[in-house]
Amino acid sequence: MMGLAYGHRAFGPGLMGFGGIGALFGFLLFAGFVAIVILLLMSAAGRHRTAPTAPAQSSDPAIQIARERLARGEIDADQYTRIVASLTGAAMPPTPA
Repeated sequence: MMGLAYGHRAFGPGLMGFGGIGALFGFLLFAGFVAIVILLLMSAAGRHRTAPTAPAQSSDPAIQIARERLARGEIDADQYTRIVASLTGAAMPPTPA
């Protein structure tokens, strides 16, 4: 029984005898771990959200025809972009001045 009475004083106050500095270190370590987990989750969510959907994968026959005309050289890339934008309702990128 005597060993149990003194067992609580074996390491002193705080974390492993370091007092307030040990508690602060433990808190900072935990906060850093939480921050890393949050950043990883945000990074994973950002990759899924910003994945572009290419019009080339569309099953719309009009877009397929526009792709074929672009491949044959009947229209240029700017005309193709305008055609796809008008067919899909997507915003057109600004034209360079």
